Amino acid sequence: RLASTSTVLANATIVLSGERSWDQVPDGTGACTVQDFSVIASWDWTLVSAPAGSTASLSPSGQGTASRTTLSFDKIGQYLVGLSVDDSSGLVSPPTTFLVTVEP
Repeated sequence: RLASTSTVLANATIVLSGERSWDQVPDGTGACTVQDFSVIASWDWTLVSAPAGSTASLSPSGQGTASRTTLSFDKIGQYLVGLSVDDSSGLVSPPTTFLVTVEP
């Protein structure tokens, strides 16, 4: 789960982490209530939206084994970052988003 929003200053660089991503697995009753951190196989980072004219990008981005990504901001405004994770069974989570507002 990503925090819902954050505010940073212009020209900042942040590191986003998906290291605490988890999968819900069945407990003894069969209900999916147990959080299993060990089964995440890959993280899929995307820059969903950015201010007009921005050339910002995530590094690394896309699907892979990197639980962390770096984003450097080049414009004032709002950036929306998305994260989906795949578990070791090949199931993909719905995307979670994180809104970053860059102020002067």
